[in-house]
Amino acid sequence: MSVQVHIEHLVVDGLALEARGEAAFQAALTRELARSLEAHGLAREWAGGAAVPAVDGGTLRAANPAAPAAFGREAGAGIAKMLTGGGSR
Repeated sequence: MSVQVHIEHLVVDGLALEARGEAAFQAALTRELARSLEAHGLAREWAGGAAVPAVDGGTLRAANPAAPAAFGREAGAGIAKMLTGGGSR
């Protein structure tokens, strides 16, 4: 099964990143999302495909707020939790 996730717009309130930080955040989010989907698979409710206006990725609580990659991993894990059946829409 092939899974394609398209995130058109990502809002992270209270996080200001420079361009380098944005790239690290995005790369870490993408890696974590891919890792989680590969490990846990897609929830059945998403198997037929879906488009949703918004999802709540949860509250980010990275140990080091100065590390954009840590925030990216947490955001990816929050989104993956919802997509793999560990959370709700």
